[in-house]
Amino acid sequence: MWNAILVAMLAAAPALQQADTTVAVDPKGRLRMEGVHGDVVIHTWDRPEMKVHVSDADGARLHVSAGGPTVNVGLEPASGFWSGRTHSGNFELTIPTGMSIAVSGPDADVRIDGTQGEVNVETASGDVVLQGGAGIVSIRSVSGDVTVSRARARTEVHATSGDVRLGQVTGDIVAESVSGDISLRQIDALSVQASTVSGDVQYEGTVKDGGRYSLNSHSGDVTFAMPPGTGAVIGVNTFSGDFNTDIPVQLTEQRQGRRFSFTLGSGGARIELESFSGDIHLARQGH
Repeated sequence: MWNAILVAMLAAAPALQQADTTVAVDPKGRLRMEGVHGDVVIHTWDRPEMKVHVSDADGARLHVSAGGPTVNVGLEPASGFWSGRTHSGNFELTIPTGMSIAVSGPDADVRIDGTQGEVNVETASGDVVLQGGAGIVSIRSVSGDVTVSRARARTEVHATSGDVRLGQVTGDIVAESVSGDISLRQIDALSVQASTVSGDVQYEGTVKDGGRYSLNSHSGDVTFAMPPGTGAVIGVNTFSGDFNTDIPVQLTEQRQGRRFSFTLGSGGARIELESFSGDIHLARQGH
């Protein structure tokens, strides 16, 4: 009897499905994907069309609604015995370069290449790799690393258990991690806030008059690479770590467990470097 029931259940289970579709879309519209379980890879092109390919979807149906500026892409449960289960699938999309992107899901690795639109990604478990982005970029990952490059946007990245890496980014930055390192390289920003509880923080980029740059780690090292000729007021705070510098500075006070500050050049920018139990290093850019 049970063997017969099992055979009937397997017969009712949908077969592995692959689906492709291409639809006309607004080149300045918005792609939205919600509740994603699986990998998402997004490419861009200069056509007013969206191409979608989905694989490993366990028989679920590809759903694309493109009736307005927002295009929804996802999976619909298949009819029959298995219609109530959660479906996963791997997506590969090609969209217009200027479309904005919003992707969210409990289990999603996301890779986006070449976009010139706004980006919003939220995943509970998965890595996020973004190349491009404009206007506003917002990325949140509970368990996974986040890498952003070549963005021209206000960029906010929040990771709970993972590293944050930003490179060749133009625009203000907020980068946070609970358990991970933060690396900011080739940055062009007027405002930078980078903090982690357990990890190292590194910054290399511009320092502008009127700019504000804050690097903080509770139990890791903090390294700030200064461009030549920088003018800044620099505040340093470390409880049980050391401060060392490759740049000659005049310190009026330096005591372990105390805050102190000093001025370089015109003092036009403000830099705050803080670590509770790690070392703070003021480095020369390029060394």
